[in-house]
Amino acid sequence: MRVARTIAAFVLAALASTCARGAEAKGVLLRLKLEPGQVLRIEGRLDQKITVALPTGGNMVMTNSSRAINRVKVLRKNEQGNYVIEIKAERMKAANKSPLMNFEYDSENAEDRKKEGALLGRFYRLLCDTTFTATVDSRGQILKVAGIEGVRQKLRKAFPEAEQQIKMMLGSGMEKNLCRVFAVLPAAAVPLGGTWIQACDAGKIASGKLTMKLTKQDGGTTVAVPTAYSVRFGSDDPDAGANPMAAMVKHMKATKTSVSGKTVLDSRTGVPRSSTTVLKMDYELKMPGQQQTMKYNLDQTASGRLLPAAPVKKAAAPAGKS
Repeated sequence: MRVARTIAAFVLAALASTCARGAEAKGVLLRLKLEPGQVLRIEGRLDQKITVALPTGGNMVMTNSSRAINRVKVLRKNEQGNYVIEIKAERMKAANKSPLMNFEYDSENAEDRKKEGALLGRFYRLLCDTTFTATVDSRGQILKVAGIEGVRQKLRKAFPEAEQQIKMMLGSGMEKNLCRVFAVLPAAAVPLGGTWIQACDAGKIASGKLTMKLTKQDGGTTVAVPTAYSVRFGSDDPDAGANPMAAMVKHMKATKTSVSGKTVLDSRTGVPRSSTTVLKMDYELKMPGQQQTMKYNLDQTASGRLLPAAPVKKAAAPAGKS
């Protein structure tokens, strides 16, 4: 009897091992699983350094950084199985430095509110004050967005002389970039070591493809790393012409790219716990009608993380009580 139990146990263990290997070979299917009323706090950061090799000699360096803490609330799940979410910034910080500009803004800094009489200051204030809504599918893809038009109209009314700058700041695709709080998950199950492509755009004036590789799937954690990035400057979208940058970027070409980083996902919900993507790229711009070629180097780090729920503020004790 003991031998029979041992053989049975061995057979069951072998079957379990075979099933596990079969599931691993088939791959993991990542999907967003959110609940109506659920609230997530997500921090996103972007740090850029752009070095321009000037045709006249020497370099010009520009740095841009931004940090946003967003409160993301799941409003509902519609009949198509997509999620309608609400996005509101709790805090926003930005810094732009170049030989032509030096600007810093922090929505929690009282002194920085004085900068809201200028275009950039008002822009960041409006982004903080606006509640955006988006519809995302179970892969995290943004299907529909709303909210940026109100920002655009208020800026145009306050700064009618800055129409071109406003178009550049709020060009096509800006709304999706502001509402991109989830990773884009693969269309099908991915085995360990398998890859998938994430499409990304920059305001419809450039489109990129980021190759992600699944490196770990252990219990409730999935890890993926970026392995390649390609970019195409310019756009076939007729709406891209609304952005003055569109006429220039179609003459750009990437000459060298490298990418690294890591994304850690909750396997059960598909929500990123943390992510970092470091992109290094050399690209050039052949000036239309001229023999000159401008050469650029981009060093960019984009990161994000899921934050703990905001602490509940305790009500002040009545006077005379401790």
